[in-house]
Amino acid sequence: MINSEYRWTTPTPETFNKAMKKMYIQEDNQVVIYNSISAAKAWFIMKYYGHPNTYILDGGISQWSKLKYPINTFKTPMDYSNYQGSAFEAKEPNTDMLASLDDVLEKIGRPHQNKQCLHFIHRVDIYPKSIFQRMLTSASSHL
Repeated sequence: MINSEYRWTTPTPETFNKAMKKMYIQEDNQVVIYNSISAAKAWFIMKYYGHPNTYILDGGISQWSKLKYPINTFKTPMDYSNYQGSAFEAKEPNTDMLASLDDVLEKIGRPHQNKQCLHFIHRVDIYPKSIFQRMLTSASSHL
């Protein structure tokens, strides 16, 4: 993600495509993501680049487990040596999913020049403070 114009928001298309190829995710695959805040970010990135079948597991893995659905606790070995398909590739980004400062100021009816109005806007960072502080000093991130 470090190469993106929007730091910590979206990976570059090239980085995204490498991840899709590494995980052998195709366009017709259903991708179900879980694991709290990370799931929301992964879902956002998948939708941003146009994957049509991406979902977040409602209640996460803890609810899945509570309902006694099967869970394996080992890494499933996968043999892709005979893999014939092609991985999903990023489509034109859905930039409507992002808002710039000017977009936000326009939506709340404030002039772009009036930076004082920022105290009326609720800005929410989804990361716990400890992680956010580490991200400010770290150059690494992942999809």
